Amino acid sequence: FNHYSFSHWRIVLIFHSGRSCCIVFSESIEDCRVDYDTVTYFMQHFLCNRAGTQYSPMAETIMIESSLDDFVKYVGEHSDENTYSLIFDNDKDNFPYKHLTYGAESESQAHLLFGRLRELDEIGAKKVYVRAPSCSGVGLAVYNRLIRAAGFEVIRI
Repeated sequence: FNHYSFSHWRIVLIFHSGRSCCIVFSESIEDCRVDYDTVTYFMQHFLCNRAGTQYSPMAETIMIESSLDDFVKYVGEHSDENTYSLIFDNDKDNFPYKHLTYGAESESQAHLLFGRLRELDEIGAKKVYVRAPSCSGVGLAVYNRLIRAAGFEVIRI
């Protein structure tokens, strides 16, 4: 459990598989309730903007380890109007679906990743397929951040 104070509320976050599953706001342990407007505000303005706090996207995020051709095929078969993809800069000319890019090399991916995940939440993405980065050097750190953002959901094709 992680405990925070926000105004006069006591906040308890319960994490499972890298995602917050439940947030309980209470003045006392006997008076617990969930206030979804406050939950959303708290997540967006307090937790997600704290230094050292990793961003957890609101959209269902799924990382896919595959070639570009297999990624394009998979996304095409599993997308709807609220689905977006996060792809490498050099893939955009061969990717026909809604997407944002997050860099071509590991260093730029590390720099852009959380900003792009926030952008996807802002535009209303409900599901995001992410093309998995390299698992070497700085790419391994990006992979580690992404696997947590995806709640450890990885599809290998």
